[in-house]
Amino acid sequence: MGHGSSRAASVNLEQAIANLHSGDFHTRWETVKPIESQGAAAIAPLLHLLQTEPTDWELHWFIARLLGNIGHPSTIPTLITLLTHSIHTDVTAMAAIALTHFGELAIAPLIDTLAHTPTRLLSVQALAQIRHPDVVAPLIQVVQDPVAPIRAVAIEALSHFHHDTAIASLLLEALQDQDATVRQAAVMGLGFQAKSAPTANHWVPQIQPLLWDLYPKVGQQAAIALGRIGTEAAIAALCHVLQSPHTPLGLQAEAVRALARIGTISALEGLQAYLTSPNPTSTDSTSTKPASDQSNDQAAVILDFALPDSSPSPAVDSSSLGHLEAIAVLGRVEGHEAQVKATEILLERLQTHDEQKIRERQAIALSLGQLEQLAALEPLIHLLADRQDSVRFHAIAALKQLAPELSKQRLEQFAQDSELEPALQSGIQIALAEW
Repeated sequence: MGHGSSRAASVNLEQAIANLHSGDFHTRWETVKPIESQGAAAIAPLLHLLQTEPTDWELHWFIARLLGNIGHPSTIPTLITLLTHSIHTDVTAMAAIALTHFGELAIAPLIDTLAHTPTRLLSVQALAQIRHPDVVAPLIQVVQDPVAPIRAVAIEALSHFHHDTAIASLLLEALQDQDATVRQAAVMGLGFQAKSAPTANHWVPQIQPLLWDLYPKVGQQAAIALGRIGTEAAIAALCHVLQSPHTPLGLQAEAVRALARIGTISALEGLQAYLTSPNPTSTDSTSTKPASDQSNDQAAVILDFALPDSSPSPAVDSSSLGHLEAIAVLGRVEGHEAQVKATEILLERLQTHDEQKIRERQAIALSLGQLEQLAALEPLIHLLADRQDSVRFHAIAALKQLAPELSKQRLEQFAQDSELEPALQSGIQIALAEW
């Protein structure tokens, strides 16, 4: 029976190799799994196909993919040859991907290919995917490469190695790179390293200027990095962004999220100052920054993220979206002290709300419900008198989330008061009907 199975497997492999050789793309795709299942037995016929069909680039692409998935070390030289000598970019790209499957075994052969200029970027990308200490030295060698994408890939990969002080120095130096993608990779990497670096607070003066980078994504990553550093200096830098009249909407939102992520009292006081002052953001990134023609899309994303509500409501101008985001993130802070402070900020905002800002009242109700602080119970009940149905329903949802049984008791007590204003009486009756 064993011999019969071997013969059947041999026949199946021969047929799969024949289909791979002469089939169309779909047929070839269907043969991948049957060939892979044969493991090392498939290597010899695959290498034979490479020799007999030197011009079929699609076949070479499939063979490179198969060799990587089979993962036998003996095929590394073949994949290196495909990487450095194939004239088709799809094949070289697949060979690079396949080599990453071999992990540490592929590092030395890939280092040898770095001198091959046409595929140097692919080699660096492959090394970057191998999370092993041995890739650090070759990646450091290319952080000054004249090709910006190579520098960016190397910087991004190095940022994942947290135990080498030299790497942090390289990332800080890369903040000054002329290419925006490199600066973005560097500041993102510093953000990754912030929690494990005892000197991260010293990075703030070097990161802070990038908040005003000409390229919005760099500034947004700078805000995220400062949020991960989380020191008083980082908080001050983020608060300065929120008080500037020139802050693009995307950066404003990231600064708000960063302060909420820090979650200390001083960080929340920064959000409080932002909410209690006139919204300073009178311009968005379309008027002052290049490469930001998606600001309207950003505004829509921020609004949807802050308020997952499908009910019709008036449009919100972009100058209010930062405040909406701040209100939304306050509802998600963690820790009792932070939640108490966030509740205080939101209740203060509710007392001074603009009657025209329907979305803001909805957002405040939603966040107060998420915080589950009893100090918000009666203010939410009084919000049931709002003239807008959508606001009242947000208040009801918040009361149910905050403390459903206690909320119901207080609503029933309020309902007994014949001197309540009619709007509140009506709202309370609607709320009780929802329990």
